[in-house]
Amino acid sequence: MNNPSLNDVTLNVDARISVPSGIHVYGESFGLGAGAGVVAGTFSVPPGTSRTIILTVKADKSARIGSHTLMFTGLYWPGDDKDNFQPLSLTYSVTVKEPSKDPESSPDTPKTTAAPETPKSQYPDLVQHW
Repeated sequence: MNNPSLNDVTLNVDARISVPSGIHVYGESFGLGAGAGVVAGTFSVPPGTSRTIILTVKADKSARIGSHTLMFTGLYWPGDDKDNFQPLSLTYSVTVKEPSKDPESSPDTPKTTAAPETPKSQYPDLVQHW
């Protein structure tokens, strides 16, 4: 979503994605909640900026192999004036070829591998003073 700099107000978005049984949707960089068959998200777009929301779609073993349609709906409005909303609507087709290896894991789940810790005494001159 693009909010041109000529606007002087933040756009707020409340979006919903209707998903078929066995399909999982995960979002990055916005608030996300899920219910039966629906994934909902909210985000804001300040003036002069754009927001791209990345969604990951996975299928579990119960998903039907073949074509499915995801329905994106929602509203966007300027600032706190939710009564001045505009609708959003989009359909998107996905094809399930096989179940995902782990549909329950979100792509932003932290990895368990940790980087080795650098000893503090190795770089004693790199101290930042403010």
